[in-house]
Amino acid sequence: MIKEIAHITVGLPVEGPFDYLISDPLMESIRIGHRVWVSFGTRKIVGYVVGFKDRSAIKRLKYIDSMIDQLPLITAQHLSLAREFSKYYGCSLGEAIETGLPSLLRKGRPVDLSADQSSVEQPNASSEISLAHDPGRQTAWKDIEKAIKSALDAQQGVLILVPEASLINDVLSRMSVGVPQEKVAVLSGLTDKKELELWQQVREGKLRMAVGVISAIFAPVRNLGLIVMIDEESTLYQHEQTPFYHSRQVAMMRARVEKCSVVFLSAAPSVELFAKAHGKNIQYRLAGSSSSCAVQLIDSTNFRSSFGFIYPPLRSRMEQFLKGSGKILLFYNRRGFYTMTRCLNCGYVLKCQRCDVFLNFSGASKELQCHRCNFKEPLPTQCPQCCNPGLKQQGTGIEKLKEEIKRSFPQARVALVDRENTAFPVSFDVLVATQAVLRWIDHLKVHVTGVIDVDSEFNRLDFRSAQRTYALLAHLKIMTLHFLMIQTQHPDNYCLKAVLKNKPADFYKREMKLRKELGLPPFKHWLSIYLRGPNQMVVSEQAKELYNLLTAKPLAVLLIHEPHTDVVTKLRDQYRFIIRMQGKDIVRMMKYFKKSLRGLKKKSGVIVTVKVDG
Repeated sequence: MIKEIAHITVGLPVEGPFDYLISDPLMESIRIGHRVWVSFGTRKIVGYVVGFKDRSAIKRLKYIDSMIDQLPLITAQHLSLAREFSKYYGCSLGEAIETGLPSLLRKGRPVDLSADQSSVEQPNASSEISLAHDPGRQTAWKDIEKAIKSALDAQQGVLILVPEASLINDVLSRMSVGVPQEKVAVLSGLTDKKELELWQQVREGKLRMAVGVISAIFAPVRNLGLIVMIDEESTLYQHEQTPFYHSRQVAMMRARVEKCSVVFLSAAPSVELFAKAHGKNIQYRLAGSSSSCAVQLIDSTNFRSSFGFIYPPLRSRMEQFLKGSGKILLFYNRRGFYTMTRCLNCGYVLKCQRCDVFLNFSGASKELQCHRCNFKEPLPTQCPQCCNPGLKQQGTGIEKLKEEIKRSFPQARVALVDRENTAFPVSFDVLVATQAVLRWIDHLKVHVTGVIDVDSEFNRLDFRSAQRTYALLAHLKIMTLHFLMIQTQHPDNYCLKAVLKNKPADFYKREMKLRKELGLPPFKHWLSIYLRGPNQMVVSEQAKELYNLLTAKPLAVLLIHEPHTDVVTKLRDQYRFIIRMQGKDIVRMMKYFKKSLRGLKKKSGVIVTVKVDG
C-alpha cells in the first residue's frame, strides 16, 4: 500500500485517529510506532503513527511536520496493549499510549534507538496467571524467587510491583536470585531525566529486572517473562486520575499481549481475584498459614461511654503486657485531634471552603485542616455565621486518643504514626496508629493489637468496605504476636467471625454471594460516570441530560441508575454527580457510553470522566 496518509493519534481526550498527509521526504522512513510533530488546532503537539491508508474522506489535510525519532518508539506490543487499554478504560488511544511513557517522551524529547531495539519482540510461548494466597506473608516468597530465577535463566525480563515506594527496599533485600541491585531498575521517586534514562535501559534490555509502584506496570521490560504483584489487594494500585486504571487489570492485559506469566501475592486477596481463582480462571495456591495470635471480639454495647475509648477487656490486657515490658498497637483510622467544630449558639459547623467535608483540628499544628484538599486555616475565636464565641470541638481523632492513653498509662512511652508522622518511632510501649502503620508490616511485631472502632471501617460508603476491613484485620494479625482485640457493636458480622475463626474461605464465600446478589464486581461491572463543575445547578442539569441519552435506547443487558450526588458533593470547588451503569461486558458498556456521550451538548465548565468498577 502506498503510504500517502498516516493515521495519527494524540494524547488528548479526543477520539481519533486523525488523517495527516506524509511529505515526500518522510515516505520511505515513516513507520507505525513513530512519534511525529503535528499541527493540531492552533498547537503543535506530539502524535503517534498507528496506521496508513491511501485516501481520506477529509478533503483538506495537514502535513506531518516532522518525525521526532529516526526509528519507531512504540512497539507492536505497546500498541496492542494501548488498544485494549483504551477500549476497557474509555480513554483515547493516544492517552493510552502516553500512559505508559515517561513525561519527557510525552513532551517530544527525541531518543536514540538502535535498529535492534525498535524491532518487535517475539512473545513467549505460554503464560500463566496465578494467585499465591499467603496469610502469614512467610511462605510464598520462596516460590516466587524460584519463578524469578527461572525467568532470568531463560533470558526473560521480570517486573515486580509493590503498592508503595517504602516497600521497594524490602523487596530488594529479600531477593537472593543473583542479581546485583545496581542491575535492577528502581522506578520510583525519579527526576524526569532519570526516568527517561532508566526507561531506555530497561527497553534495551540492559536492566532485565524492574521494581516499582503503580505506573511501573507499563515499564518496557524486554522479553517480559514474569510479572509479580505484591499485596495485590492494596487500594494504592488504583490510579486516581484519568484514566482510572488498576494495575491488576493491566497486568492481565500484558499477560495476554506478551504471553508472560503473572503471580499475584496477597495475605488477603481482593474478592475480584479470589473469584477468578474460585472459578478456576486462574491458578490458586494457599501458601502457609496465618498468624497464630488469638483473636477476641469485644462487644462494645456491653460497656458505658464513661470507659472512654478503651474498654475493660482491652485495658486489662494492655496493663498485663505493659507490666512485662510488652508492646501495644492501638489502631484508630482517624487523623487529627477533633473531627468537627460547631457553634453552640446557632449550630453552624465549620467546613472546608472548597469541599463539602468537616474540618479536622490538628493538635500538632493547632490548625483546622481538610483531609481532602489540604486546605488549612487557624481555629477562629468566634462563629463565622453568628459571631458567637461559643465554638465546641467534637469527635475523636488519633491525636486525642494518644492523649487519653498518656493519661491512663502515665508510665508508658506513647508514640503516634499517621500519614503526617511517617518516621517510625525509635522506642515505644504503646503505638497509636492509622493504616499508615501497615508500611512496616514485615518489621513491626507487637504483643497486643487493639482495634478501637472497627465499625467505622465497615460503614464507609464503598461496596468494597468489607473486603478492605478483612484485609486490614488480616494485616494487623500478621503484626501481632499474642492478642488481636477488636472493639465492635456488631460481633456477629460475617467478616469479624471469619477473622475470629481464622477461616478466610468463610469470608470470601459470603462476600461473593452478597456481591452476586447485588450485581457488583466481579459478577457484573460498574461503570461510574462522573460529572463535575463549579456550578451545582449546571452540573445537575448536564447529568440529567446525559442520563436521558443513555436511557433513550438502552442495551437490554444494561441497568442504568439515575444521577445522584457523589459521596462528597463538593470537592476542590467542583460539584460532583454520578451516573452508574451495570452490565457484564465492560467493553460493550464503554462503547455504548461513548456513543451516547457524543450526543450530549456539553455545558461550559462541566467535565465528564468515567471509572471502571469504582
